Amino acid sequence: MKELSEVEKQENKEICQLLKLLEEKENEIVESQRKIENIKQNASDLQAFLAFKQLEKDVFLKDEFLQSLVDKHIIKQYSLIYQPNATLQRFVSNVETFAKVLIETKQHITSLTTSKRKQAQMTVQDAKPKAIEDISLKLHMTINGTGNYIYGCCILPDNKTTFTNHNSNSLRILKKDRSFDCDLKTSHLTYDVECINKDTLVVTSGDSNSKCITIVDLKYK
Repeated sequence: MKELSEVEKQENKEICQLLKLLEEKENEIVESQRKIENIKQNASDLQAFLAFKQLEKDVFLKDEFLQSLVDKHIIKQYSLIYQPNATLQRFVSNVETFAKVLIETKQHITSLTTSKRKQAQMTVQDAKPKAIEDISLKLHMTINGTGNYIYGCCILPDNKTTFTNHNSNSLRILKKDRSFDCDLKTSHLTYDVECINKDTLVVTSGDSNSKCITIVDLKYK
Protein backbone atom coordinates (compact mmCIF):
# COMPACT_ATOMS: atom_id res chain seq x y z
CA MET A 1 0.00 0.00 0.00
CA LYS A 2 2.89 2.36 0.66
CA GLU A 3 4.22 1.76 -2.85
CA LEU A 4 0.75 2.37 -4.31
CA SER A 5 0.40 5.60 -2.34
CA GLU A 6 3.74 6.87 -3.62
CA VAL A 7 2.86 6.03 -7.23
CA GLU A 8 -0.54 7.70 -6.85
CA LYS A 9 1.05 10.84 -5.42
CA GLN A 10 3.56 11.10 -8.28
CA GLU A 11 0.96 10.50 -10.99
CA ASN A 12 -1.45 13.02 -9.44
CA LYS A 13 1.33 15.59 -9.49
CA GLU A 14 2.01 15.01 -13.19
CA ILE A 15 -1.71 15.15 -14.04
CA CYS A 16 -2.15 18.45 -12.17
CA GLN A 17 0.81 19.96 -14.01
CA LEU A 18 -0.62 18.82 -17.36
CA LEU A 19 -4.09 20.20 -16.55
CA LYS A 20 -2.60 23.55 -15.55
CA LEU A 21 -0.64 23.71 -18.80
CA LEU A 22 -3.70 22.82 -20.88
CA GLU A 23 -5.78 25.43 -19.04
CA GLU A 24 -3.23 28.11 -19.96
CA LYS A 25 -3.38 27.05 -23.61
CA GLU A 26 -7.19 27.07 -23.48
CA ASN A 27 -7.16 30.66 -22.21
CA GLU A 28 -4.80 31.62 -25.03
CA ILE A 29 -7.16 30.03 -27.58
CA VAL A 30 -10.17 31.90 -26.12
CA GLU A 31 -8.20 35.15 -26.37
CA SER A 32 -7.34 34.38 -30.01
CA GLN A 33 -11.02 33.78 -30.78
CA ARG A 34 -11.89 37.12 -29.16
CA LYS A 35 -9.27 38.83 -31.32
CA ILE A 36 -10.69 37.22 -34.47
CA GLU A 37 -14.20 38.53 -33.70
CA ASN A 38 -12.79 41.98 -32.98
CA ILE A 39 -10.85 41.97 -36.28
CA LYS A 40 -13.94 40.90 -38.26
CA GLN A 41 -15.97 43.78 -36.78
CA ASN A 42 -13.48 46.65 -36.71
CA ALA A 43 -10.38 46.03 -38.86
CA SER A 44 -9.85 47.06 -42.47
CA ASP A 45 -8.98 44.43 -45.09
CA LEU A 46 -5.26 45.15 -44.78
CA GLN A 47 -5.34 45.15 -40.98
CA ALA A 48 -7.33 41.90 -41.00
CA PHE A 49 -4.83 40.28 -43.38
CA LEU A 50 -1.82 41.23 -41.22
CA ALA A 51 -3.58 40.18 -38.01
CA PHE A 52 -4.61 36.83 -39.48
CA LYS A 53 -1.02 36.17 -40.55
CA GLN A 54 0.10 36.64 -36.93
CA LEU A 55 -2.76 34.48 -35.66
CA GLU A 56 -1.74 31.77 -38.12
CA LYS A 57 1.70 31.67 -36.50
CA ASP A 58 0.13 31.45 -33.04
CA VAL A 59 -2.16 28.59 -34.15
CA PHE A 60 0.84 26.75 -35.62
CA LEU A 61 2.75 27.04 -32.31
CA LYS A 62 -0.24 25.74 -30.34
CA ASP A 63 -0.61 22.87 -32.81
CA GLU A 64 3.07 21.98 -32.31
CA PHE A 65 2.58 22.10 -28.53
CA LEU A 66 -0.34 19.65 -28.64
CA GLN A 67 1.54 17.33 -30.98
CA SER A 68 4.54 17.37 -28.63
CA LEU A 69 2.31 16.11 -25.79
CA VAL A 70 1.49 13.08 -27.92
CA ASP A 71 5.04 12.52 -29.22
CA LYS A 72 6.58 12.71 -25.74
CA HIS A 73 3.95 10.32 -24.30
CA ILE A 74 2.81 12.93 -21.79
CA ILE A 75 -0.82 12.03 -22.51
CA LYS A 76 -1.11 8.50 -21.10
CA GLN A 77 -3.81 6.07 -20.07
CA TYR A 78 -3.57 4.53 -16.59
CA SER A 79 -4.96 1.16 -15.48
CA LEU A 80 -4.97 -0.32 -12.00
CA ILE A 81 -4.13 -4.05 -12.29
CA TYR A 82 -4.46 -6.69 -9.61
CA GLN A 83 -2.05 -9.64 -9.93
CA PRO A 84 -2.83 -12.44 -7.49
CA ASN A 85 -0.04 -14.66 -6.17
CA ALA A 86 -0.15 -18.11 -7.75
CA THR A 87 0.27 -19.77 -4.34
CA LEU A 88 -2.73 -17.97 -2.86
CA GLN A 89 -5.08 -20.88 -3.63
CA ARG A 90 -2.93 -23.33 -1.67
CA PHE A 91 -3.14 -21.25 1.50
CA VAL A 92 0.19 -22.48 2.66
CA SER A 93 1.66 -21.00 5.75
CA ASN A 94 4.81 -19.77 4.02
CA VAL A 95 2.95 -17.39 1.71
CA GLU A 96 4.30 -13.91 2.40
CA THR A 97 1.97 -11.90 0.20
CA PHE A 98 -1.45 -12.49 -1.30
CA ALA A 99 -1.14 -10.13 -4.25
CA LYS A 100 0.59 -7.18 -5.82
CA VAL A 101 -0.92 -3.85 -6.86
CA LEU A 102 0.78 -2.33 -9.90
CA ILE A 103 0.34 0.82 -11.98
CA GLU A 104 0.53 0.04 -15.68
CA THR A 105 1.35 2.88 -18.08
CA LYS A 106 0.32 2.57 -21.73
CA GLN A 107 0.58 5.03 -24.58
CA HIS A 108 -2.81 6.58 -25.19
CA ILE A 109 -3.82 6.43 -28.86
CA THR A 110 -4.14 10.09 -29.73
CA SER A 111 -4.16 11.75 -33.13
CA LEU A 112 -4.32 15.40 -34.07
CA THR A 113 -5.85 16.73 -37.26
CA THR A 114 -4.60 20.15 -38.27
CA SER A 115 -7.04 22.87 -39.29
CA LYS A 116 -5.54 22.98 -42.80
CA ARG A 117 -6.43 19.35 -43.46
CA LYS A 118 -9.88 19.61 -41.95
CA GLN A 119 -10.80 23.06 -43.34
CA ALA A 120 -11.84 24.19 -39.85
CA GLN A 121 -12.93 27.64 -38.58
CA MET A 122 -10.37 29.69 -40.40
CA THR A 123 -7.55 29.03 -42.93
CA VAL A 124 -4.91 31.58 -43.78
CA GLN A 125 -2.82 30.84 -46.86
CA ASP A 126 0.90 30.89 -46.18
CA ALA A 127 1.74 33.08 -49.15
CA LYS A 128 3.80 36.20 -49.56
CA PRO A 129 1.64 39.33 -49.92
CA LYS A 130 1.61 40.75 -53.44
CA ALA A 131 2.71 44.27 -54.18
CA ILE A 132 0.03 46.55 -55.64
CA GLU A 133 1.81 46.70 -59.00
CA ASP A 134 1.71 42.88 -59.18
CA ILE A 135 -2.07 42.69 -58.71
CA SER A 136 -4.05 42.30 -61.94
CA LEU A 137 -7.82 42.60 -62.38
CA LYS A 138 -9.90 39.90 -64.06
CA LEU A 139 -13.06 40.66 -66.03
CA HIS A 140 -15.85 38.32 -64.87
CA MET A 141 -18.83 39.68 -66.79
CA THR A 142 -19.82 42.31 -69.35
CA ILE A 143 -23.39 43.67 -69.06
CA ASN A 144 -25.00 45.23 -72.12
CA GLY A 145 -28.26 47.14 -72.46
CA THR A 146 -27.82 49.22 -69.31
CA GLY A 147 -28.74 52.50 -70.99
CA ASN A 148 -26.81 55.78 -71.39
CA TYR A 149 -25.13 58.16 -68.93
CA ILE A 150 -25.12 55.69 -66.05
CA TYR A 151 -24.18 57.38 -62.75
CA GLY A 152 -25.12 54.63 -60.28
CA CYS A 153 -26.27 51.02 -59.92
CA CYS A 154 -27.16 48.40 -57.32
CA ILE A 155 -28.00 44.67 -57.12
CA LEU A 156 -31.39 43.74 -55.68
CA PRO A 157 -31.95 40.81 -53.25
CA ASP A 158 -33.47 38.74 -56.11
CA ASN A 159 -30.24 39.33 -58.17
CA LYS A 160 -31.85 41.80 -60.52
CA THR A 161 -29.68 44.85 -61.34
CA THR A 162 -30.77 48.49 -61.38
CA PHE A 163 -28.98 51.33 -63.26
CA THR A 164 -29.62 55.09 -63.23
CA ASN A 165 -29.97 56.67 -66.69
CA HIS A 166 -29.11 60.27 -65.84
CA ASN A 167 -30.24 62.23 -68.91
CA SER A 168 -33.42 60.23 -69.49
CA ASN A 169 -34.70 60.66 -65.89
CA SER A 170 -35.18 56.91 -65.50
CA LEU A 171 -34.10 53.67 -63.90
CA ARG A 172 -33.37 50.57 -65.97
CA ILE A 173 -33.87 47.16 -64.33
CA LEU A 174 -32.29 44.00 -65.75
CA LYS A 175 -33.34 40.47 -64.85
CA LYS A 176 -31.10 37.89 -63.16
CA ASP A 177 -29.82 36.74 -66.57
CA ARG A 178 -29.07 40.45 -67.34
CA SER A 179 -31.81 40.68 -69.97
CA PHE A 180 -34.12 43.73 -70.06
CA ASP A 181 -36.89 43.85 -67.46
CA CYS A 182 -38.30 47.41 -67.43
CA ASP A 183 -37.61 51.18 -67.35
CA LEU A 184 -38.98 53.34 -64.52
CA LYS A 185 -39.38 57.09 -65.09
CA THR A 186 -38.50 59.61 -62.36
CA SER A 187 -39.37 63.29 -62.06
CA HIS A 188 -35.74 64.50 -61.96
CA LEU A 189 -32.29 63.70 -63.31
CA THR A 190 -31.12 60.47 -61.64
CA TYR A 191 -27.71 60.12 -60.02
CA ASP A 192 -27.44 57.14 -57.70
CA VAL A 193 -29.69 54.30 -56.52
CA GLU A 194 -29.68 52.10 -53.42
CA CYS A 195 -31.84 49.15 -52.38
CA ILE A 196 -33.65 49.31 -49.02
CA ASN A 197 -35.37 45.93 -49.40
CA LYS A 198 -36.56 43.68 -52.21
CA ASP A 199 -39.45 46.03 -53.07
CA THR A 200 -38.06 49.51 -52.35
CA LEU A 201 -35.38 51.66 -54.00
CA VAL A 202 -33.99 55.07 -52.98
CA VAL A 203 -32.88 57.35 -55.84
CA THR A 204 -30.88 60.58 -55.49
CA SER A 205 -31.99 63.08 -58.14
CA GLY A 206 -31.90 66.72 -59.14
CA ASP A 207 -29.69 69.40 -60.64
CA SER A 208 -28.07 72.67 -59.57
CA ASN A 209 -31.47 74.23 -58.95
CA SER A 210 -33.14 71.44 -57.02
CA LYS A 211 -32.09 68.23 -55.33
CA CYS A 212 -34.30 65.47 -53.99
CA ILE A 213 -34.52 61.84 -52.89
CA THR A 214 -37.14 59.65 -54.55
CA ILE A 215 -38.57 56.45 -53.03
CA VAL A 216 -39.52 53.88 -55.69
CA ASP A 217 -41.93 51.05 -54.82
CA LEU A 218 -41.18 48.13 -57.17
CA LYS A 219 -44.48 46.44 -56.34
CA TYR A 220 -46.26 49.12 -58.39
CA LYS A 221 -43.75 49.47 -61.22
